Amino acid sequence: MSAGTNYYRNGTPGIGSVCFVPAATASDTVSIPFTGIGVNGASFAGTVLIRLNGYGPGVAQNIQYTAYKGKPAALQANDFNSASISATGAALNYVQFQLPSYNQGTLYYNYYSGSSYGNQVYSGTSYYYTGGGYQNLIGNISFVAASNFTGVARFNYTGYAINGQSFTGSVSVQVSDPSPSDVNYSSSNASPIRLSSATLRNACNPVLSRELSYIEITGLPASTLGQLYANYSGFGSGTLANVGGRYYCSGNPSIDQLYFVPRGGAQGTATVTYTGYSTTGERVNGRINFNLSSSGTSRYFTDMGKHAWAAAAVDYLYANDVTNGVAPGQYGPNRKMLRRDFVLMLCRAFDFTGGSGYSFADVPTNAYYANAVATAKRLGIVNGDGVNFRPNSSLTRQDAMVMIKNALTAAGWNLGNGSSVDLSRFVDSREVASYARDAVGTLVRLGAVNGDNRGRLNPRGDITRAEIAVILHFVMTM
Repeated sequence: MSAGTNYYRNGTPGIGSVCFVPAATASDTVSIPFTGIGVNGASFAGTVLIRLNGYGPGVAQNIQYTAYKGKPAALQANDFNSASISATGAALNYVQFQLPSYNQGTLYYNYYSGSSYGNQVYSGTSYYYTGGGYQNLIGNISFVAASNFTGVARFNYTGYAINGQSFTGSVSVQVSDPSPSDVNYSSSNASPIRLSSATLRNACNPVLSRELSYIEITGLPASTLGQLYANYSGFGSGTLANVGGRYYCSGNPSIDQLYFVPRGGAQGTATVTYTGYSTTGERVNGRINFNLSSSGTSRYFTDMGKHAWAAAAVDYLYANDVTNGVAPGQYGPNRKMLRRDFVLMLCRAFDFTGGSGYSFADVPTNAYYANAVATAKRLGIVNGDGVNFRPNSSLTRQDAMVMIKNALTAAGWNLGNGSSVDLSRFVDSREVASYARDAVGTLVRLGAVNGDNRGRLNPRGDITRAEIAVILHFVMTM
């Protein structure tokens, strides 16, 4: 074989036909770097590690440990005894070490902690499998990796069995950067997820010499899955967390003030990456995973069974005081959304207030929705026909989208303009009224509206309460 030759998973020459034959003088671990090409043409790099366990009379198998850089790996006396039995047929008496390179690490006797190293191990000194009194024991030895070394550290030893035979062997320690365990949260996409400083401490402290002090955000998930906020208490609150932001276990801003708010309809895993810093400045890199799913059931309403696809959205709206349903425990998901009720929902969602009195000829000033309609008219969210608003009429899908875009604009969002290109994938795009094409195109481009399984928008059809909940949930978590 030669470098640069392609070997295929399915095809000729095949990867499965490749064999590695070690040289007689090969080290115990052989590394073979490679470049892989996916079926989509994307490339990636990797390394094949082959560990050789060749041994026989007078030669023991390699003993392997793992450690984090700057951290200890305790030697196990039984490992050396097993090596003695394999090489000589007899139990171990004692060993003598050849010391590892100082750049890789150091052998210590009675190592306790980063501030109590014990005594260095010396070559030529005998360390026993068992014993008492003043005998040095293998089980009290630790290899402490150098603080700036990663890779495989190796050192050799000579062992002496109880039958008087000697043998040689080697120890390999795979040294890697310390890595805390992943922090995992699971939730429906209806609920914000609050982070916990105690949970981050539990993940980081085992790989730090001192307590976790703070984390620095190094990566955020795609906004299509959700957003990380500080001091979130509901829609329109909090501030977005940014890469480079620092959040403390004790102090401000606090880790406990962080919330992940899932995007409406999002499913899958959203990951935040961070660097954790100890009180002495030691660093580790970790991940926080948010596993998102649709609950399928409502916590607040009993009539969502046949509308499981909208349950998370309805619960989000209820939790944010946007809707109370149509009766106690009833949301009315299959009912048509009335124009008056949707204006009321928009004003609650965006916290629009300040309107009162006369707005349209057909809106009584003492109606429960009168102030909301007056507020929406003042902000340019609704215009009616110039005289009437038709509050008791069903809301069409295109009118709902017009109101939503107007509400976003009134709230300060700059969404640009929708176009015919945004609508071109729908078979009924020409049915969208001219006054609604901008708003409908905008919401399609944002992903808030996707049409039905026949590729139709049905813009002039009435929208149900379940459908409007899903769209509004998406918009409120953009």
